Amino acid sequence: MTRRTLRNGRRCTRAATRLFASAGLVTLLGTARADPQRPYPPLLDTEARHAPPTVRQQHWALATNALLTESNRGRHDVLGGNKRTPAQIAEWREVLRRSWRIENRDDLLRTLEWLRAGGHRREFDETAALLARLTPNQIDQLREHLADNPQALNRIEIVFRHRGELGDKSIAAWDFARYISICGFAWIAGYIEEDEAWRLIMPVARMLQRTFDSWEDLGRNHLIGREFWSLSATQRRGHEFRQSFRTLLDDARSPWRTLPWDLDLAPPEEAAPPD
Repeated sequence: MTRRTLRNGRRCTRAATRLFASAGLVTLLGTARADPQRPYPPLLDTEARHAPPTVRQQHWALATNALLTESNRGRHDVLGGNKRTPAQIAEWREVLRRSWRIENRDDLLRTLEWLRAGGHRREFDETAALLARLTPNQIDQLREHLADNPQALNRIEIVFRHRGELGDKSIAAWDFARYISICGFAWIAGYIEEDEAWRLIMPVARMLQRTFDSWEDLGRNHLIGREFWSLSATQRRGHEFRQSFRTLLDDARSPWRTLPWDLDLAPPEEAAPPD
């Protein structure tokens, strides 16, 4: 794990606990913190054999990020959601720089490492663990303290509302759908080759298939994660993503309707050499 990833993990831990400390709930901070140096679940099978995925396997993996693709009116059948043209290269280089601070392959790999090491699910889980120890009076105290901080209060309320139903899944679909999407964007931008993109993507796709029960389960988790991430983004575009969710579930042409959830994602066997 790099120093930058370790700093990001600690930053998530501090973000979750700072609210409680500022609200006078310092005594809760001792035992709920996760260790940012340890691998964070759900874990990827990094030892699995790699073989170029089939077209159906590629489409399945891309469908894990179908909410963003649909909302951006992209294509579900191509890596990155768009053809690789000079205009698209320039656009996605700017998006990666502005939104992710990614300007080269090393930046990309550090960002992917941050997502593997906890991403936003670390802060969600930290917050859930701390909230579970609050008394009703302390909950009221926290809400009163956050009355002038709608973003922080939103995160608290999202965790309150969904921590029970999500359990160990946390908001993994949110973190890892973005993992897959930025691999595609980095390929369009020219920071990695297509084969490397699929090498990075397919272990994540297999993990998501193990973690969730259906496309609907994965999609709901993604929406919850997005709402936790940003209140302002939810207010601006939340309705678009909820509509995309319904479209993906209902439209017969949707990848969520044409690709079975339990599609075999095992690496294809290599072709036997000719006699």
